Amino acid sequence: MNREACRDLAIALSLANVLFLRAWGALLNPANHYLLGAPPSATATGVTIAGVLLLAAILFGLARASRRHAATGLRRNLTSLAMLAAFLIALNLLRQQVPALAVDRLVSSAGSVRGLVGLVLVIVALTGAAVQRWGLERLARAAVWVVLVATPFAVMTMGQALWLASRPQLSRATFQDQTPLPLRSGHELPARLVFLVFDGLDQQLLETDRTTGLHLPAFDRLFEQAIRWDSAYPPSQSTLVSMPSLITGRALHAVRATAANELALRFAGTDTEAPWSEVPSLFTRANALGGHSALIGWYHPYCRVIGRTLNYCRWYPYSPELEHPLRNTIRAQGVLMLDSFPGAFRLRGGASQAWSWPSGQTDARWHARLYRAIHAETLRAIADPRLDLIFVHYPIPHEPGIFDRRSGTLTTNGATYVDNLALTDRALAELDRALGDGGLAPRTALLVTADHAHRRGGDRKMAFPVVGRLEHRVPLILRLPGQVERVVRHEIIRNVVAHDLALAVLGGTLRAPADLDRALAGNGNSGIGVSVRPRAQP
Repeated sequence: MNREACRDLAIALSLANVLFLRAWGALLNPANHYLLGAPPSATATGVTIAGVLLLAAILFGLARASRRHAATGLRRNLTSLAMLAAFLIALNLLRQQVPALAVDRLVSSAGSVRGLVGLVLVIVALTGAAVQRWGLERLARAAVWVVLVATPFAVMTMGQALWLASRPQLSRATFQDQTPLPLRSGHELPARLVFLVFDGLDQQLLETDRTTGLHLPAFDRLFEQAIRWDSAYPPSQSTLVSMPSLITGRALHAVRATAANELALRFAGTDTEAPWSEVPSLFTRANALGGHSALIGWYHPYCRVIGRTLNYCRWYPYSPELEHPLRNTIRAQGVLMLDSFPGAFRLRGGASQAWSWPSGQTDARWHARLYRAIHAETLRAIADPRLDLIFVHYPIPHEPGIFDRRSGTLTTNGATYVDNLALTDRALAELDRALGDGGLAPRTALLVTADHAHRRGGDRKMAFPVVGRLEHRVPLILRLPGQVERVVRHEIIRNVVAHDLALAVLGGTLRAPADLDRALAGNGNSGIGVSVRPRAQP
């Protein structure tokens, strides 16, 4: 192979490696492992390396063909244009890896979408001026040298991947659940609490805008014997942000995964970050009261991050266990590479947060499996008199639909968000029944809320809710032990107050609706940071 061919091969390998940068990031960056149930497999490593080598071979073949057939004029310009386009795609991919250069951040910096469009037009004008000044071929040659200089990066990433694959114990350490606290004897709090967070449960759809044919008898019964707020708002429209906020009792501005077992939290009004595993929470405070806590949930790796603050913990990952690892890994890597192209990520609705996420039936089957497991665990936990606080993060009514409300059976075909609402109601009824059957209902409070409202169209063709323009209310319902009267609160409130309500119930300072104002005094989440249009009372 002559010198020119060697250079073409190095350029092809370097460019192919950069185009697989998203796949490499998912494989090698520990921050991208937060939502995974297990470390990336050797299959993923092999598929990524094979993908880079295959794409490099294709690019090398195209480069050699262009050299054989390129002549003066149009063909040479097309070759230069193709090289520049590939370079710009790779450059855009590098931009995607820098949070400060994300489109949303750029829009914010530019002041508006119009400002960002103006910035893009300026960049296009400067590019055109550069082509006019130095010529297309010279710019393409400069891009070639930049890509060539990055060739060692290809060798480094493949070497790092092979090294990690040969030492799986290095990755497994951060995927281990923490050891829970032992159950103590001789304790009893004034009350128990079952704290239910239903993922994506929408207040407007639940109470004020029922779809025809949707019956929710368990919720209707609960409304008549509980305190409920009709203007409660979540801390975020993202599960990633809302759940740590509900658990810590503090509104969060942002979160950032730093490892498979850690999430950095940035609280509203501050510029500093704190690791979630070290922040005081509902569970550490319940433990200080002498209580026993259990957490059952999905999405966040709760037991890896805060498992040592609990007496019982079970969690289920956002990413399903792959039924066909090789096929799904190849598909996922292809999706990640295609997302390198400008606009592709947004045009197809965004890539999955978990690099191994498949689609279609597998998605719904995994969701149904999550529900079955979490519901079964919850039924066992609420019947255990040793547990004082049972915190549950359910995967319903969040899509995909997994329930046929007409037949009353779980299904993975044609179900909708509204069907999942009916399943949520059935789950609530079964939990209530289990409390009654176990004789624990007289001393058990029930707190129901959601991490965010419904976010997609479904049956109502609902646009993405935005504070200030569209409703995104969530339920906030508290039934105290023995409560039979109905209380409706109309103040605007963040459902982060659920943290303080829970502690007041467990500590015995909130025993009746009359104690509510004292329990919320000084909380700071009533109306803070919520900007909504005035809404007529029903």
